[in-house]
Amino acid sequence: MRIAGRRIVSIAYTTAPSDPRVRRQCESLARAGCRVIQIGLGEPSQPRLGRLGDVVVVRWRHARYRGRWLWRYAVAYLRFLLFARAVVRRLARRGAIDVVQVSNLPDSLIIGAGPARRLGAGLILDIRDPMPELFASKFRRGVLTPLAVRLLEAQERWASRRCDVVLTVNDAHCRATIAHGVSADRVRVVLNAADEKVVPVLAPRDPEEPRLVYHGTVAARMGLENVIDAVALLRARGVPICFDVYGDGDVVDALRRQVKRLGLTQAVSIPGRRHPMAELIPLIRRAAIALVPMARDVFMDLVLPSKLIEYVRLGLPAIVTRTPTVAAYFDDTMVWYVDGVAPSDLARAVEAVLTHPGEARVRAERAQLAVAAQPWQHFEPGYLDVVEAVADLRERRVHASTIPGSPRSSSLSRSRVHGDLPSDRA
Repeated sequence: MRIAGRRIVSIAYTTAPSDPRVRRQCESLARAGCRVIQIGLGEPSQPRLGRLGDVVVVRWRHARYRGRWLWRYAVAYLRFLLFARAVVRRLARRGAIDVVQVSNLPDSLIIGAGPARRLGAGLILDIRDPMPELFASKFRRGVLTPLAVRLLEAQERWASRRCDVVLTVNDAHCRATIAHGVSADRVRVVLNAADEKVVPVLAPRDPEEPRLVYHGTVAARMGLENVIDAVALLRARGVPICFDVYGDGDVVDALRRQVKRLGLTQAVSIPGRRHPMAELIPLIRRAAIALVPMARDVFMDLVLPSKLIEYVRLGLPAIVTRTPTVAAYFDDTMVWYVDGVAPSDLARAVEAVLTHPGEARVRAERAQLAVAAQPWQHFEPGYLDVVEAVADLRERRVHASTIPGSPRSSSLSRSRVHGDLPSDRA
């Protein structure tokens, strides 16, 4: 590919080794022959510079804030933004940067790409989470939430106008981004698919015990307190069910208190930390059922949970809250749907799966054939095409700016170049 040899900078307020989307994208670019530098988070004990395979990692050595205080999010984002901008400025002085990809949250992180952008670098904004809907979900009771949502939509439009391409994670998210006022010709879809080298397709198998599993963000919007209530209902009916929660988030302590209050300390395990996928796979595989509960709202209705894709690839029958986005990728013959997160509905779904193991195995096999369950390697060429096209735009802008006495032609302006970009929805 012509992308080989390009210098790509990734900026993301995340820890790249444990963030599947950022890691997949960086590794794909490195495999294609690009020189990739990822600017992200790291632990205080880690060195400032490191490597993730062929990717150079520059770490801002601070733990990611996951609490509920809005001002602390703002301070953390601002400090990281200033750090990333300083690194980009230093890199830009040392040599040309072809493309900077900024992954939100927040959208305003594109300010960190400013020094490279002024020198002609292409700019991609990867909107992994739609900020207006996420804020509305997390702070739904706030008096100023409606005003904040409108400001976040304005921020998204402002950020997108300064980019060559805006990436979204599924078709519903793409439509929402356009509804926010982002120009449709800038928006592309790059699905959150799983890397086949990390999450292989495994055949469904009969479980050894009735055990439920959930992994990922432990937040109120996931409705995990209802799952714990469902476990209590099932055990009261004589079903010896257990439940493992692998992940971290702002409701871990509240869930632990609930478990203790219900007398479920021997049945429900909440370690309160994230695990590398290599450690998670054997833990997930010992479960009988994977749970993907979601308390539906404007944000959750746009989500296609990556954990669901991982469960499907690992051969587990999955119980998931029915949302428009999930239903667009997985039909009723592939997963077990519940409408909402009511404990009684979750308990009935668990009993249905446990009492129909043959049907559970068939649905798990069918789910592995869904488009969303295909590996990242299937979607990788489309992503690389987008980055290559943006890098080409950078070369054309730089070339136009070097013609003596000639302004950049209108055909090279950012408002007109998007017809040259790949338009396939991954």
